[in-house]
Amino acid sequence: MKSAQTAVVTPTLTQRWKAIRPLVMIFFFSLSIMIATALIPRDESDYSSLSPSNPGNSGSQALADAMRHHGVKVIHIHSIQELVARSTPETTAVITDPEDLTTTTAQKLDDQLDRAVYLLQRPSTGFEPLGITTNYEKKSYAPDTLTAQCELKSARAAKQIENPNGQLIDTTESGWTKCFPSNGAYAYLEKSEGTYFRAVFADSEIATNGNIDQEGNASMLINAMAQKPVILWYNANYSDSLDEPDTASLTPSWFLPMLMMLGAGITVIGISRGQRMGRLVPEDLPSYVPSSETTRGRGRLMATQNEHGHAARLLRIEAATNIARHLGIDPQAPRETLEHALEARGLLNSHVTALLWGPPPTSNAELVTLAEQLTALTQEIDYR
Repeated sequence: MKSAQTAVVTPTLTQRWKAIRPLVMIFFFSLSIMIATALIPRDESDYSSLSPSNPGNSGSQALADAMRHHGVKVIHIHSIQELVARSTPETTAVITDPEDLTTTTAQKLDDQLDRAVYLLQRPSTGFEPLGITTNYEKKSYAPDTLTAQCELKSARAAKQIENPNGQLIDTTESGWTKCFPSNGAYAYLEKSEGTYFRAVFADSEIATNGNIDQEGNASMLINAMAQKPVILWYNANYSDSLDEPDTASLTPSWFLPMLMMLGAGITVIGISRGQRMGRLVPEDLPSYVPSSETTRGRGRLMATQNEHGHAARLLRIEAATNIARHLGIDPQAPRETLEHALEARGLLNSHVTALLWGPPPTSNAELVTLAEQLTALTQEIDYR
């Protein structure tokens, strides 16, 4: 028996390039979009009160920019969990409107900070975690400008500060240095013991862009906040809590866009690789495969998948086609035409009907029996 020759076709560089070209194009397209997104300037202004990114009169961007000019890094913190996670002895937490926090949350937060500067809001009810109280009865008597009158170097350097709303505070706890007095209350309190540092401004209005340039406001604020190289600026929010971890606030800003880009790329690759584009085009196999091997392989596949019904259908179609051709009937004719032809020749009976159109077999043995009987029927008709 003459053996068939086998020819192995190795893909050329051009063929390989055509195969991977869609993936390369998708990769560079995604990369270009990511670079463009990173380079496009974004408006990071935050117009909430006392925000270090707010350029309006109620914001504190001027103070933040002034401290950055002096080499201090100002980081805008968006959650209480992020503030605690980033806080170290080399950072100073600047907390605006701390009265918005619940007493329990404010106490837990203060216990976990080494250095903190509090800017109380207007109107204020005091700050219980530090024992700070507000003196409303003395507010109307406070002048617009207050003088330091204490031994703190920062206060003496500032000399005077503006007191726009006349808000004053006091405390009965020991260890506090009290500056800028008026009628027995004060505009600034400070306490420093080792790595522990607390500073409290009675009126947060002095830190706004509209008041920062008044008297010695800027000097006092910078000296109190910028003693360490990093400032963590946090605008308190009543909905913040330390009870549940906030992993979203610790997620980098670029993570979600990159994740969306990656998902879109995978979707495009899946569609381009998984969906047929256009009609099927027959191609030569890389190596020669005899038809008998293909037939045997297909038969084994059907046997392992228990496709007895499908195999029987193919056998019956083949037998009916051969019989129709022998009887001079169009193989594509309907079943009734073949039945009439068989009946006219006296060949139609229950056995023939069961063979050609009966129920499918359910086992290999039944399939083999059906194949043998169909072959015998075809041969019988051919002999007639």
